[in-house]
Amino acid sequence: MTSRELVLRALSHEPVDRIPRDLWIDPQVAIDRSDDVAEIEVRFPADLVRPESPYALGACSAGKRASNGQITDSWGCVWQVSREGQEEQIVERPLSDLRNLGKYSPPLECLKGAKLTKVDRFCEQSHRFVLAPVEVSPLHWLQQLRGPELVRKDLESGVKGIRTLLDMVHAFCQAEVGLWAGSQVDGMVLGDDWGSADGLLVPQEVWRELFRPLYREYCKTLHDHDKMVFFRSSGNVTELLGDMVRMGVDAVHCCFECMDMAKIAQRFRGRIAFWTGSDCSDILSRGTVAEVREAALRVRRAFDFGSGGVIAQCSWRPDAPIDRIVAFCEQWVVPLPVHV
Repeated sequence: MTSRELVLRALSHEPVDRIPRDLWIDPQVAIDRSDDVAEIEVRFPADLVRPESPYALGACSAGKRASNGQITDSWGCVWQVSREGQEEQIVERPLSDLRNLGKYSPPLECLKGAKLTKVDRFCEQSHRFVLAPVEVSPLHWLQQLRGPELVRKDLESGVKGIRTLLDMVHAFCQAEVGLWAGSQVDGMVLGDDWGSADGLLVPQEVWRELFRPLYREYCKTLHDHDKMVFFRSSGNVTELLGDMVRMGVDAVHCCFECMDMAKIAQRFRGRIAFWTGSDCSDILSRGTVAEVREAALRVRRAFDFGSGGVIAQCSWRPDAPIDRIVAFCEQWVVPLPVHV
């Protein structure tokens, strides 16, 4: 069974020989610890991969990434690039004032200039499950353009301008989904952060009115082209899981450690795949080897019923030692008693 077949069986809730692996390797890890990465690739190769993004630069892009200075991205956001190793910060947002909305348009030229020939060749030559290298994120783009706090207030108060902006962002996302639906990738990620540790960041009715129809449309387009749909969010999104199932999401990644995993598994197993790894996002960096093993086992005991529906996801950050990554991967291949 190839990695692609393994992932497809897991997403279809069919028994698999082992749980498929999805490794998210921080770019700095790949640069500074290439020997460690090569070792993991030999011992525990990822079953899901992502090709390089083929997007062209937007018309308003300016500057080059360097040790310091400012750059403008394709959406018109200005970023401050500080010393190497420090996180970039947005210092100017094009729509912090909605009165500028009439002069703004999303960077559709990035999509029109995308060359998918290399991506399709990558897919044809790979035996692994290929995810598109970008995420479809309407909320993310609203927040980039306006700022998270302003967007939250706009959505809750129903400001007219935010709906106009959402329509513009949705048109971009529609075009992006259509682009990848016509490619040879196996699936695509819808990626927006809707939760905190305490629950949803906006009222559920706002999410259902404004965003659920958009995500449903993306899911339909992708499914019509035989693509699988993954959804990545932060925080506790228990209230949204039923909607995700009805929208057509095939696999969900969220902050399961903030949620009642046993109840989630009881309600949703067989209906959506759990795309997760440990029950603590920091365990790989701060935990001992024994704690990493136990954390992975807690998730497996909750979600792994021996009938597919699980993908083991591992986020490898620069501060995570390789022995923690090994311990994590090992716990997803050891036999477990089958429970029902």
